[in-house]
Amino acid sequence: MGMRTKNIKPKKSGGKRKTRKSNTKFRKTRSKKQKEIGATCSRLGQCNTDQNNIEDQNSKDDHLRYVIEEKNAAYVKISLDEGANPNIMITDEHVQQPEPVPAIIYAARHIEPSTTILELLVEHGASVEGVVLRPLIEATEWGNLPAVRFLLDKGANINATTGSGVTAIGYAILNEDIPMIKLMLEKRKGEIDLNYTLFGVEHVNMIDEAAIENDTDPEVIKILKKYEIEQKLPKLLERQKDRTKLAWALREKDVGNIGDRTMPYNLRHKIGENLGGGKRKSKKSRK
Repeated sequence: MGMRTKNIKPKKSGGKRKTRKSNTKFRKTRSKKQKEIGATCSRLGQCNTDQNNIEDQNSKDDHLRYVIEEKNAAYVKISLDEGANPNIMITDEHVQQPEPVPAIIYAARHIEPSTTILELLVEHGASVEGVVLRPLIEATEWGNLPAVRFLLDKGANINATTGSGVTAIGYAILNEDIPMIKLMLEKRKGEIDLNYTLFGVEHVNMIDEAAIENDTDPEVIKILKKYEIEQKLPKLLERQKDRTKLAWALREKDVGNIGDRTMPYNLRHKIGENLGGGKRKSKKSRK
C-alpha cells in the first residue's frame, strides 16, 4: 500500500514573515535603550563634536585664567583672540577669604602699572561697570591708580555705589589716597557727588565725615573743601554780581537804571524800599 502524501500549498509571496516581526521588536528595543542612556543627539558623531567643543572652550578659558594670573598680556591677547571668555571667573587668593570674581575685577584689583590686560578684556566684551562688583570701586579700594585712570577714561560711573552706598571717591577718602582723590576730581570735575546715603538710611557728607575723624589727613579735607567751593563758585559769582548792582543802585539812588529786569524782581523791590524817597518802578516796568 502506497503512502499518501499531503498536498502542500505553496506559500504566498506576500505572506507575513516572522523576521519582520523580530526586526520590529529589535528596533523598539534599540529605541528604548537610546532613551535610557539619555542620548541627546541623533548621531553619535554630533554628540562627540559638541563634547569636543565644550572641552575646547574650557581649555581656552583655563589658559586665559592662568595667563591673567601670570600678568602675561601677550598670551592674554592670544587667548581672547582665539575665543576665550573675557568674563571668566578667577579665584582671588589675595583676599582674606578667597572668592571667585570676574576677570575684570581681578585685573582692576591686582594688575598694575600696565593696564593692557584691562584694555584687552574691555575690547573683547567685559563691562567697565561690572554687575555686582564695580571695577572702578575695586581699583580704588586696592589703590590701583592706573586702572582707575583707564576706567574713568572709558566712562565708568564715578557715582556708582557698593551695596552699602559708598562711592569710589568715598574709598579714596577713607584710604586718604590723595593722588587718587585728585585724579577723580580732575577727571570728573562737576560730576562727583560728595554726599551719599549709607545703607539707604543715613545721609552722609564726605567732607563732614572726614572732618569728624581726628586722624584724617588735613590735606584731604583741604582738597575736598576747595572742590566744593569751586562747584558753588558760579552761583556765588552770580550772587556777587547782583550785590554789586544793588550797591551801585543804592549809591546812585536810581532804580530806573536797572529797570530792564537784569536783576531779579525781589532785589529791585528791595532797592526801592531802601531808597526811601527814590522813585519805585510801576507795574508796567516790572513786566
